Amino acid sequence: MNEKEIKVIIKSIRKKFLKEYELNPELYHEIDVHRVSKDNWQIERFVLDQENLNEDKAYESLIKALQWKKSFGIHDRSDQYFPKEFYELHAIEMYGHDKKGSIIQWERTRNFKKILDFVNLEQQFIAHRMEKLDSEGSRNGWTIVSNTMASRLRNINLEKYKFKIGLLQYYPQGLRSAFIVDLPSNLNSIMEIILSYMSPKTRECVKFIKRNQLTEYIDIAVIPFSLNGNREKKIFPEGLLPLYKLSHLGLTEKQIDSYYNKHKIEKK
Repeated sequence: MNEKEIKVIIKSIRKKFLKEYELNPELYHEIDVHRVSKDNWQIERFVLDQENLNEDKAYESLIKALQWKKSFGIHDRSDQYFPKEFYELHAIEMYGHDKKGSIIQWERTRNFKKILDFVNLEQQFIAHRMEKLDSEGSRNGWTIVSNTMASRLRNINLEKYKFKIGLLQYYPQGLRSAFIVDLPSNLNSIMEIILSYMSPKTRECVKFIKRNQLTEYIDIAVIPFSLNGNREKKIFPEGLLPLYKLSHLGLTEKQIDSYYNKHKIEKK
């Protein structure tokens, strides 16, 4: 199927979606409606993700994704909604592009800890970051670089990975590369389980590398010092506040203290 034929499908899906939106406006967020109305990529990605570019399945997947975004409140939370500890402990940075032009999220896994009272908030955070990556990356997609050095089995939460992988269905053609850097050998078995959650297309994006191999894919000026790069500055969103100051989260003092104690950090 050529580009012209794909454009015909995009036009048809857009027409069907706008009719659906007129009938059920409460199921969709205005931001997503605007994107689908104006940006071909927001439809094309669902078409390209289907075997034989099946229009009906692409439309169904689009509807499912947009309704999930509205129900999950994906557009209702900003960077500042989440505590600065989420960013700092896990070194969550969105900075630079790889050599193929995809925007990069950097992250570190050694401080991951499962705390039951924070599961929902962490899922909201994961979804928020994926939405932001996808919005910034657009047609060029996005890359995730996970620094797993010094991580242990206790840092690997299968439920969290399952949730994160499940989100990819709502952002087809978005993830272009996932670099797992310096994976300890004792985590090989658990990583096999995580890979089993992925579709064949997603598994093709995953590469296990050493930090000295990163420059094959990313310019050294973009890579942080912690991964043997030349970038000293850490790039976190502005205006972040510590967990104990975020009253809108509705957490009790006991829950907040538990978070700081589990991570062995002080309130700052």
